[in-house]
Amino acid sequence: IVLVGTGCGTLVKELRARDQRRIFVFVPPPAVPDVDLPLEVVVRSTLELRTAVIDLPGDVPLRYRLRRFPDESSTKALLKEAGDAVDEGLRAGLARQRTIDSFGELWALQGIRNLPSIAYWPSVSSLATSFIGKPFVVIAPGPSLGRNIHALARLKGRAVLCAVSHSLGALKRAEIVPDLVMAVDPQDYRYHFADYPLDKIGALLLAATVHPPFFALPARRIITFTANAAVESWIYESLGDGAAVASG
Repeated sequence: IVLVGTGCGTLVKELRARDQRRIFVFVPPPAVPDVDLPLEVVVRSTLELRTAVIDLPGDVPLRYRLRRFPDESSTKALLKEAGDAVDEGLRAGLARQRTIDSFGELWALQGIRNLPSIAYWPSVSSLATSFIGKPFVVIAPGPSLGRNIHALARLKGRAVLCAVSHSLGALKRAEIVPDLVMAVDPQDYRYHFADYPLDKIGALLLAATVHPPFFALPARRIITFTANAAVESWIYESLGDGAAVASG
């Protein structure tokens, strides 16, 4: 249940009394929510609402109810934005659940096997302020890479070039060496690096649950991170480190 606007405190208490637990109250600033319940989830933007829906524990809900409490902060347009955010969150949550169902066991086992390497190499948190104010280009495979790969050579040295491992074949053919190369997936994609001069890149960025032999690749340095927060964050919590990178 998503309640939009102020003035919903009484309804929230009634819903709680009827054992409804999945309730979100969406009140954008500067309005102040009138909800004062310790278990309540109050969100202040559509992005927060979408994220909260994605992070719901348990099975992803198949339906929801949206209700607006008219006030100065709550409009019909805002109600539509809230509905769109919930729809997006539910779709993303279902996609994430299917991915976890497919790779969850593999993620867990490989995360455990990678613990010594994660403890040895620095995490992406060490780069937290390294690229402030610097242009940063993410290079991924697809039609746009074919159309624009010629421009990357001109950007070398003027921007940080960060390539997803899937794009290394095209970059090798174009004789372009990125500054960073990133690998996220748990499958064995070592063939992406075949005959590639890894000693020339600045660093290899590896997600915590990649195929363990990735850590034996001949890179100058390795930096670890979590790209799949729902299944990798436990590794860094024990180290007191967030090391999270948003992924799409």
